[in-house]
Amino acid sequence: MTVTAYKAATYGFKIQIPDRDKYFSRDWETAIVELPVEGGFERVECNVAKKSFWNSTCHELISSRIGAWFASKGFLTWEKGYPPKFELTPMGGNVFRITKYPNGGSAN
Repeated sequence: MTVTAYKAATYGFKIQIPDRDKYFSRDWETAIVELPVEGGFERVECNVAKKSFWNSTCHELISSRIGAWFASKGFLTWEKGYPPKFELTPMGGNVFRITKYPNGGSAN
């Protein structure tokens, strides 16, 4: 699924509502996002047991660790209305992996 960068008090990935409803469960406390780093993946837990993830306006996976990863890849700023896009691949259960990201980045 394609997700976009998100920033407010912290950084994260904005999930489209149809994708959220298809790939995420209201029974989960967290979703794990695997971020590609040198030598493998960094696993980041994101809270999905909050009302804002399930409402019609917020639905983001957020974490300070995602912000740190954005910084390491040069994704902290973008032109208004044009956030970077990423490919988030379901790996099974509540685990997801960033498999493609801007500037030719790939975790495959």
